[in-house]
Amino acid sequence: MNFRNSILFLSHHIKHPRNKYLMEFLRKHHSVCVPEFSFTASSTLSVSLSSGTNMLNLGLAGFGWEHTLHLDGIDVFIHSFIRNRAYLHDYHVPLVPELIWNRLLPLAKVAHFLLPESLSNAKVVIAPNSRMLDHAMEYANIPECFIVPNYPPKRFYKRISAQQAKYKLGIPENQTSALFIGGTRLREVYGIDLLLKTWFEVRKRRPDAFLYILGPYDKLGYDPITLEKFREKGIVFVGRVMHTEIPTWISAADLCLSQRTPGFPKHFYNIHDSLKLSEYALFKKPIVAAGYSDGKDYISVDTDIESYTRGILDCIDGHAPVPTPHTWEENIPNLRKAYEILSTYDSSSRI
Repeated sequence: MNFRNSILFLSHHIKHPRNKYLMEFLRKHHSVCVPEFSFTASSTLSVSLSSGTNMLNLGLAGFGWEHTLHLDGIDVFIHSFIRNRAYLHDYHVPLVPELIWNRLLPLAKVAHFLLPESLSNAKVVIAPNSRMLDHAMEYANIPECFIVPNYPPKRFYKRISAQQAKYKLGIPENQTSALFIGGTRLREVYGIDLLLKTWFEVRKRRPDAFLYILGPYDKLGYDPITLEKFREKGIVFVGRVMHTEIPTWISAADLCLSQRTPGFPKHFYNIHDSLKLSEYALFKKPIVAAGYSDGKDYISVDTDIESYTRGILDCIDGHAPVPTPHTWEENIPNLRKAYEILSTYDSSSRI
């Protein structure tokens, strides 16, 4: 590229991997600014005072900025502050359906009101898959748009055999091991209760199988005695691990799992928006996904215990497809085009 553009990156969840990968790309070609408070602010969107304060600070930062902006689509609430600015809108979450699902109805109403203008005023819109882009187009006519999936970067891949990974993690070599990588909202979004009940059923038929759950479990309310009882039933809560350790865990797994809480609007989600699924796929691990739209890279099942159990057992028996690996670097051409378009609205920073 023969330009260098100044971009203000606005997001209440600046540490999300998608934002991290986007900023890594931008910093190779642009001058990127991020409000300092973003790195310490809460990433939770709610009707709380702290969440409102975060939005106000983001809005004020955008209001005083003279060049182009990157707007995290979840932060559409600050649109009034930036409506006269040139910005890219990242529609990476079907915001209104998710807010309704999380019973944040006042925020859902505000978002539904603001999204048409925010999307129509954006110079460029990006989304992780075609379903979300189509959903964005239901709000407004979007002249310039690109699909930018949530894929892991090439460096995420680690060349290590399953045998070596199991040895490193202390997992018996002959043990059938399933892996689930969870997030902060294990119960509200990531269907942890469905997973646990399903695994009890799986163990009745495969008593040798173990499930390893990565991620924070402190909010689930389980005491050490309960956690030990889970272990006796083949469920191991590993807890938080460094992101650099995740490739070893995926390598050690015989199958990988992911599920959404029953009732979650599943038709928006697939391997292109789910970084979890695409990380599994990078290692060509067999995948069972409950509560996701159908896909050729995984066994897709409904969010009920019987369906999920059947899908997992089929996967253990070798009936899952081999997923196609994808990496973040595949997004570079579309990202170049998107931000080149945005840069034309900031002539003061061209070189």
